[in-house]
Amino acid sequence: ISENSQKAIILHNGSEEILILGTEFKADQNTEILRFIPLPSEPYISLAKTDPFEAINKLLQKKPVYFKTYNKGGGDSLSSVEIKLAQKIGSHDVTVIKINNIEDFNIWLSNFFKNKNINKTKLQLKYVVKIVTEYVNKNINYFLFDVVEIDQNEKFVKPLIMRFKSDKLYYPLKTSNTIGGK
Repeated sequence: ISENSQKAIILHNGSEEILILGTEFKADQNTEILRFIPLPSEPYISLAKTDPFEAINKLLQKKPVYFKTYNKGGGDSLSSVEIKLAQKIGSHDVTVIKINNIEDFNIWLSNFFKNKNINKTKLQLKYVVKIVTEYVNKNINYFLFDVVEIDQNEKFVKPLIMRFKSDKLYYPLKTSNTIGGK
């Protein structure tokens, strides 16, 4: 599996963020991949109807761009792991969860992999749990799990749009590579 490119558009107004994330994949054989994305609050998830990256390029040609720099930063409930959304959105099989107890997340993750027929190794599970624990310790308790089918043809997966409350600009930097490689 190779991830040949990743594109993101981040819109932020001081209290809410829209993160549009698109990725280009290629595989040696037909397979499914699982991406997980930590989020600082419960997201509203939708599929981009057109190519937002082309639209933003046109806009950038007309308007000046200003850059802001931020440092990395960054419950109570009835159950340890709450499923907030489980839905097929275009080619994405999306599950959004809120983790209230990290100890029970490992059990939930094993069951999730089993229910989705995702082959995993103990090392991969351990790596996912380690990263998720780091985010939960920073009070980032929402996670989007996205299962997508890919094949031998290079494929740009239609972007997901994630809209969520956040008083700071947010981008999940530490979740991309659970299978190794560069």
